[in-house]
Amino acid sequence: MTEEKKEQYFFMSIGYIGVLLLLVSQLRYMLSSEDSFGRFLSLLALLCIGSYYKYI
Repeated sequence: MTEEKKEQYFFMSIGYIGVLLLLVSQLRYMLSSEDSFGRFLSLLALLCIGSYYKYI
């Protein structure tokens, strides 16, 4: 596998992890409105998704 493919799969997996973290954080936020850990998860998710889109 070439180095370019490895980098592409790495950033794709970070993007998918970001989407999953965003879903989990939004579910936590829906269940309890003042959830600081849910806000942290959503921030982490947005950073992961942002790095994925920056790669593309």
